[in-house]
Amino acid sequence: LSTSICWFVLAAAFGSAAVATKLVLTVMLPLVWVYGAAVCWFGEGGDGVGGLHWSIPCVTSMLLVALALDYNIFLFSRAVENKKSGLGDVESVCRALASTGPVITCAGLIFALEFSGLFFSEAPLERQAGFVIVAGVLFDTFAVRSMLLPAALSIGAGQNWGAGVAHRSSDRALVATTHAEVV
Repeated sequence: LSTSICWFVLAAAFGSAAVATKLVLTVMLPLVWVYGAAVCWFGEGGDGVGGLHWSIPCVTSMLLVALALDYNIFLFSRAVENKKSGLGDVESVCRALASTGPVITCAGLIFALEFSGLFFSEAPLERQAGFVIVAGVLFDTFAVRSMLLPAALSIGAGQNWGAGVAHRSSDRALVATTHAEVV
């Protein structure tokens, strides 16, 4: 339900169903990988609770979804700014990655460091929650934001932009071309 709501909000905010789909998929797919890794890591009772406790996905999913969407929106908003300034589709995404990468990396490292203290807890559920949160944040920071999201945005990049963004960018290109012809 929450991802459906997020999809509609993103589609309305950015004016593109394609980009909303890409942003939501680059949040949900890594969540599946992180929870799969947690199931493999904690196995059948290796942590004293009989495998990954059912409450861990309930407790951690909204935090991870919110953080991942925040990183996605930050990066894509910068790509929209680049596109509005007249850059091409893929170049807008590349420059957005270059300008937001250090901030996202630093924020992700700090967030993971904050929750790594849960690894030292006596309570098995806290260790599991710590694993899921830290693994999710690090995976999102280093794999999704640096590789998966830019790749997804580069595929069919022309469909990322709402009508207003694509129109404004083409207007600037037309003005620049017209100006060059006059001079």
